[in-house]
Amino acid sequence: MPKNYNPFVDKFLTIYSQSELSTAGTRGYDPITYVNTKLDRKLIPRILSPQTKLVVLTGNAGDGKTAFIQRFEASVEKEGAKFSARTDNGCAFELNGIYYQTLYDGSQDFQGTTNDEILKEFFSEFEGNKEPAGSFTKVIAINEGKLRDFILFKRQYSWLGKQVHHYLEWDDFTPHESLIFINLNLRSVVSESDNEPSIFDLILDKFLDAKNELGFWNDCSPEYCQ
Repeated sequence: MPKNYNPFVDKFLTIYSQSELSTAGTRGYDPITYVNTKLDRKLIPRILSPQTKLVVLTGNAGDGKTAFIQRFEASVEKEGAKFSARTDNGCAFELNGIYYQTLYDGSQDFQGTTNDEILKEFFSEFEGNKEPAGSFTKVIAINEGKLRDFILFKRQYSWLGKQVHHYLEWDDFTPHESLIFINLNLRSVVSESDNEPSIFDLILDKFLDAKNELGFWNDCSPEYCQ
């Protein structure tokens, strides 16, 4: 290893979208760089509530949709969730008698299955003109355009379609208690709220903390610099 070389620098160079080295650090949950936010504290308990049937995360690429879903999966695994399926595009598991299914990207084809086929299976319980029954919760990351195109123009989703339409068109809409819509385009990474530090500050503090157990900036010890 080169003298005075810190391997974490290479990792830092992968966590922004225009990196020439790699953009691997911008995709999915990374426990090394992830920081808990109000989304973790407020949304995860709502997802675990028995009344919740569907959680829809919208936003642009890089807003943290997949990272949050995978962070949620990691947290429930520690609570004893039993996973029955794991893929690069989502998981299925059971916890406290409730079946959960996640989908990291509801806007793309996956392993030979078309996007519409993936969504048809994912939203199958929501066909009909009333709230679905059963002990399940589904969590999906999808862009608003695809959500609009898939749900609004199919008669079989009449109940869900009304909810989606109101979510997309009404600023003050309150969805049915079984549904949660989160638009990550509205989340600021630099603004402080409720006397809490910004997401940017949390990340920066984690990177610069000399006492961080991950040792981002250890002095030139034999472990990092030889």
